[in-house]
Amino acid sequence: MQYVLPLVLTLAVTGILPVAAGVQYASEPIAQAADVRDTLPGKSSTGRHRLGELSKNWRLYEPSTRTPGAATAMLVFLHGCTQDAADLMRGTRVEMFAERAGLIVLAPEQEASAHPQKCWNWYDPRHQHRDEGEVAWLSSVITMISKRYNVDASRVHIAGLSAGGAMAQLFATAYPEQVASLTVVSGVAVGAAATVPDALLAMRNGPRDGSTSASVVLSRMGERKRAIPLLVMHGTTDAVVSPRNADALVQQWSDVLDVLSLARPRERLQGASTGKTAQLRAETDAAGRAWLVDWRVRDVGHAWSGGAKEGTYTDPDGADATAMLFAFIAEQESFAARSGRP
Repeated sequence: MQYVLPLVLTLAVTGILPVAAGVQYASEPIAQAADVRDTLPGKSSTGRHRLGELSKNWRLYEPSTRTPGAATAMLVFLHGCTQDAADLMRGTRVEMFAERAGLIVLAPEQEASAHPQKCWNWYDPRHQHRDEGEVAWLSSVITMISKRYNVDASRVHIAGLSAGGAMAQLFATAYPEQVASLTVVSGVAVGAAATVPDALLAMRNGPRDGSTSASVVLSRMGERKRAIPLLVMHGTTDAVVSPRNADALVQQWSDVLDVLSLARPRERLQGASTGKTAQLRAETDAAGRAWLVDWRVRDVGHAWSGGAKEGTYTDPDGADATAMLFAFIAEQESFAARSGRP
């Protein structure tokens, strides 16, 4: 399988993150992705899933490159406010990368009836805990899709943008056994909000001191607590969700790794990308596996860096966040395959 990365990501992955055997990296104009999205050979489908009183739509991309009859990995991808699954797919070109990687992509959709701006209700305690609300619905739809499409339940990766990133993180703490890796883009830390005013303050200024400690994550995981590989991506000029939230999120999960006694050398890398500069910091264990990657793009606001102009909340001139996401997943897949465990 082949992943295509701009220069900064090539340096990032080869300089810090271990690379799966046989994976090749090369540069490519970001804009090309939008031109091929309608000609991909994979299969797109949609459906609706109900759990109790919650009923929501989902969109799925099944790549033509998956091995027939073999269980495969899946990316669960959560959109931000005002978006839907199709918009998220267009803007991130994730289907093109999934086709190359042989990875199924499931994009659940929030209902306008559940939130007037179609935001996931990440700030509402009724949707933050195991067996409750939207995190329970996500667990149910992931389980259903995994069985229907022969997904390896130990290879489910989840990512989200903005409110979707916040909800992805809540799902990971409520159902850690269902998550192989977590990616949060322009999101907030666990515990940052339990009310609308909390959410607005956190988005503008970062979370209150002490509200996003490692203990918040570990207590929500309970007896299922475990380390989850995490990729954090955030633009340095984000005026919607302050970059202070990324700082808090990284510190929270770094402290989780400390509690779980994972020794990590810390490394930095900075390099030029296609028009804007990205900085990467990785925390790895003794085997070289990255458990926490902090990736910031300078001069990018509240947007998917490197995304296509056809989608909302994208910055086509930024370093390619989709390439970084798939490189991160590739590394986690490689380590899991070699170790025999997620």
